Amino acid sequence: MALDETTRTTEKVDALAAYFATVPAEDGAWGAFVLTGHRLTRVITRTQLREAAIEATGVPGWLLDESYNAVGDFSETLALLLPEPGRAEAITLAQIFARFIEPLRKATPAKRATLLREAWDALPTARERFVFHKLIGGNFRVGASRTLTVRALAQAASVRSGAVVTQAEMDHRLMGEWK
Repeated sequence: MALDETTRTTEKVDALAAYFATVPAEDGAWGAFVLTGHRLTRVITRTQLREAAIEATGVPGWLLDESYNAVGDFSETLALLLPEPGRAEAITLAQIFARFIEPLRKATPAKRATLLREAWDALPTARERFVFHKLIGGNFRVGASRTLTVRALAQAASVRSGAVVTQAEMDHRLMGEWK
């Protein structure tokens, strides 16, 4: 949220560094993955997501389409139309990937719909569901470049380790294939 609230580079780097310095390592790893521009291949098609949303909300397809036309962003439209979660929980980024995103990649169509409903029911806010939709749709973007993220990671690593980690060193650490 702090990234959305400023256009100042130093404030963006400070916000990212604070995030990386305070989150558990597995959340930081996934955060670094998406914030450095890595993308998962589309986990689910828009059509599959649309059909699951129609089933979950009871909103007719034509009304969902009209809502999308008014809002202009499919992920946001779905996040706003979904009912309040029945069992919202505190869920970390790593848990979202482990419980929902990774299994969605390999699931059958029927299992996908079930996983989506479970995710929607677990994510407590429309904002979190919006980000979830961006992640599974392969179009997650934020107001921070890869360079700013690398600078923030170097800053956070320096704080955590007590030794200076340069931006160039951090950039080198992030090279290669992520598994």
